[in-house]
Amino acid sequence: MKFFARCIDSIERRPFIFGSLFLFFLVFSCVEQFLYSLYKALLSDGVSKMFSFLSANGSGNAADLGSAMNATEVQASNAAGGIFTAVLIGLLVLFAVTAVVSVYLSGYMHILNISLKPNKEKTKGEFKKGVIKHYFKFTFYIFSHIIIFLITAAGAAVAMFPAIISFNMAYSGKNELLLPSLFLFLLTLIVVVFIVSIIIMYSFYMYPALVNFKKGSFYMARKVVKAKFWYILPRVAGFVVLIMGWQYFMIKIGYGTNTNEFAGAVAGFVLNAMFKTYVVFLLGFFVFFTFRQIKNAIQAEENQDELDGINDIGVSSQINSQES
Repeated sequence: MKFFARCIDSIERRPFIFGSLFLFFLVFSCVEQFLYSLYKALLSDGVSKMFSFLSANGSGNAADLGSAMNATEVQASNAAGGIFTAVLIGLLVLFAVTAVVSVYLSGYMHILNISLKPNKEKTKGEFKKGVIKHYFKFTFYIFSHIIIFLITAAGAAVAMFPAIISFNMAYSGKNELLLPSLFLFLLTLIVVVFIVSIIIMYSFYMYPALVNFKKGSFYMARKVVKAKFWYILPRVAGFVVLIMGWQYFMIKIGYGTNTNEFAGAVAGFVLNAMFKTYVVFLLGFFVFFTFRQIKNAIQAEENQDELDGINDIGVSSQINSQES
């Protein structure tokens, strides 16, 4: 209850932390829907054929399988020459996008951080101050964070792939081992969620650490997470499961584009933006809120230990003086 009360209080005192995030996710959802449309137009058929090929379990037509393999070899050969250039261009574009997004996020997270201070009155130029103080370190960290996220997503997809294929085969009747396949799928999903949650925990807690510390941000983020690891983990895991489930739902409805109607596309776009605004805001507020609480508790404990050490030295000095 204390968390939600503080959350509402922060929004009332600084509506920017919620309103601007909704505008951000309106743009993000538009880009996401556009990328999904490109996927449907360019890659969807190839991915479907690949799943069909892998789940055929040897029962498919040999000529079809051979032609599919030949087509794959030709595509790989054609793409090999441009892979390095494509990766380099992709990294440059990603860094450029990160540099633009960091303008917003550096100012936004500065305001989100000070919104947690009950006695901190709203002043003019808070966003600009946050950009000036945090822009460059946010740019480089967000760029590396996105790369880590992409590598994690790719690793999770590779890890889930055998289990998905096995379950798909069993579900379609090409494999009688439905229960073992289901168990393998669920076990793999749990492991992937656990690993992804740990990575998200440490990477997300870097943001309040970067805002609050000029030096030692990584050390403090790691220290905070380590101090309340089992408190934070299930909540972050819940967020991961929620986002994964939502993404699956959005894909199933085709981001509202399956009906080929403009109204359906707009409804899917707005729904996606609203859901992610609420969920991501709650996660972000939770991270900054718990970081502040845990950090203060750690510092208070360290100060108390230091004070106790000084008192112990004082007592021992008195004893030594009395003995002498």
